[in-house]
Amino acid sequence: MKIIFSIALFFISTATIAETMNLASWNIRNVSSNSRSDAELGIISVVLARYDFIAIQEIRTDTKALDRLVKILKDEFRLDYSYVASKKIGNSSRKEIYAFLYRSDLVKYTENSAFVYSDINDDFIREPYCAAFLAGNFDFSICTIHTEFGDGKTEPRKEVAALDDVYRAVTKESRRDVLIVGDFNLPANDDAWNDIESLDNFEPAIPLHTPTTIADTSFFDNIWYTKYSDEVKKESGAVFEFDEMIYTPAMRKEASRQVSDHRPVSVEVKID
Repeated sequence: MKIIFSIALFFISTATIAETMNLASWNIRNVSSNSRSDAELGIISVVLARYDFIAIQEIRTDTKALDRLVKILKDEFRLDYSYVASKKIGNSSRKEIYAFLYRSDLVKYTENSAFVYSDINDDFIREPYCAAFLAGNFDFSICTIHTEFGDGKTEPRKEVAALDDVYRAVTKESRRDVLIVGDFNLPANDDAWNDIESLDNFEPAIPLHTPTTIADTSFFDNIWYTKYSDEVKKESGAVFEFDEMIYTPAMRKEASRQVSDHRPVSVEVKID
């Protein structure tokens, strides 16, 4: 673990110095306390320590793995993180828990703001999870989602189309900046995005044709933010290639098994 801590010093966010926040979204493959060793969670924590706020998808069974990650981040990296998490979500056998993990010294959760979107039309395989936070002067609402991969594009396109209603639900009582993040199983230039009226106000942080999986074949993970935001730094979207920075290209299978087949995506936000 000491080796992991030494590596992490290179990656840890310096947002409090720069007066910005590094906000990320990451599909961490099968985050389950039963299937994750301390060594694997140690490597995952190295990546998480780069960011001040992380929306996490694909948590299985319970939040025990998150508790272990928070402990590693505190004990090994001297960083205090907290999280809010959803219940198990899904109308299939592949239910998931969503979570927002954040640095307690930098980000404050708006009490009682978290909710699972009420999917009365059964549009989502796993309903989006939303919450509100305050980081410095940046007051924002964020929703995370992991759409169904399916055997083609029909399933995720149906879910993307329904994000219009999710956006309206989030903005019904507040004019906070809104971010919609996650694993959409669709690239940002898919025609499905063009049919969403409210998303005319949004743009993706991750540049087109930037791979977000370690196989360099998919462009599914992204952070959609409101165009009128003065806080989100344009052109700051990034993908962290942990599989090449921490592992080597020849160790792709190990990186996928021990960490994830998805890379975290992030954007820089001004909070001063």
